[in-house]
Amino acid sequence: MERGDCVARAVIAAFLSILFYLTNLLNGGTPPTPTPVNEAQYSYSILGQTGEILAERAVLRRTPDNHSEIVGTVQQNEPLLILDEREDWYKVRSTPQLVGWLPKYALSLSPVDKKEPGKLVLGYYSGDQAAYESLLSQGTQLTGIVPFGWRLTAEGELVNEFHPERIGRGLYFAGNQELGTYVQLKLPPDAGELKKHSFTAIEAMLKEWGLKGVMIDVDEVPYLTQIQLFASVAELREHLAQKGFSTLIALPWQDELDLPSAAAAADYLILKTLDPTATTPGPPASLAELKSLLPRVTEQVPAEKIILGLANVGLNWSGAGLPAVLSYQQVMELAASNGVDIKWDNLSQTPYFQYGQDSELWFENRYSIKHKLELIAEFDLAGVAFLQLGKEDPDMWNMLAKAL
Repeated sequence: MERGDCVARAVIAAFLSILFYLTNLLNGGTPPTPTPVNEAQYSYSILGQTGEILAERAVLRRTPDNHSEIVGTVQQNEPLLILDEREDWYKVRSTPQLVGWLPKYALSLSPVDKKEPGKLVLGYYSGDQAAYESLLSQGTQLTGIVPFGWRLTAEGELVNEFHPERIGRGLYFAGNQELGTYVQLKLPPDAGELKKHSFTAIEAMLKEWGLKGVMIDVDEVPYLTQIQLFASVAELREHLAQKGFSTLIALPWQDELDLPSAAAAADYLILKTLDPTATTPGPPASLAELKSLLPRVTEQVPAEKIILGLANVGLNWSGAGLPAVLSYQQVMELAASNGVDIKWDNLSQTPYFQYGQDSELWFENRYSIKHKLELIAEFDLAGVAFLQLGKEDPDMWNMLAKAL
């Protein structure tokens, strides 16, 4: 998946359209007033670039003013992430806890480090604050993001369901970091095939937002129509490839899947390990099951086309039906508030605990994720996709750096 030199400019052009409320893209009418994201953002064009101060040390101020309160000090050779700019000032981030403004003359911009060819690391990006914070902190470990917010109807109409500013800031960051951007396009239940008239709309959306490609996301593949579905995805791929876009397809683990047809239809195949229909307590992904499935999958599909989709979340069964999805932080808070001991399941290599009356919670942490990341090297897969950026155990990223 190549990232051309025009990525940043394309994303900038796309977000300028956002700032004018994207009336046409959002189906016309009076556009809504965007909800403020923390404090006011002055500019997005610089978001995601990095720099270092020129002097031995410099102070950061609360606002872009020489008389503003000092919030901290940064040192020379300390990498700073640029969040915003206003006139002669940059807003920079040293750590999540140290953010402030300093004069532009005090900072030297750094070129973006070219990512060496290697394993792909994708993050599904919802645009919420937790996902944004994770992107800011760990963006250098990612090779691409998958922004949420688009779906196809049964009639093949493209529908947008997202907050423009929140998705746009992530795309700005990705552009300035030269990350790939592959929009998640959800298909309706029992999708038989893609409608050909939707191809043009998808192409226009990718161009409008400065994206690098599309990720067709399917929660359940209808057995009787999967051949038609994969054939239509292959047609979409051919259509988009002529315009320089990539096509990915994300599928659940199903025994009856025609994996060769699915893989042939796309540039990469993301296999999602989380079962969205599970109604009994269990791990988001069992290591034992993955070790059993991957040899069979790689016999049918070239390993270099397979991306392992990991649900870096907690699953909370506290009643009948499907579990609630929790972040790692929420899991830890729930365990602490109930005073429970966290247990370890040796077969699935996953932590879990029980609490209250018949409530049970299974989740991924740095150790369970580590074992699954090791499978990528063991089977020489293309990479990994984290299905909920911002909900992970923060120390997961240290394991990622060691495993890949």
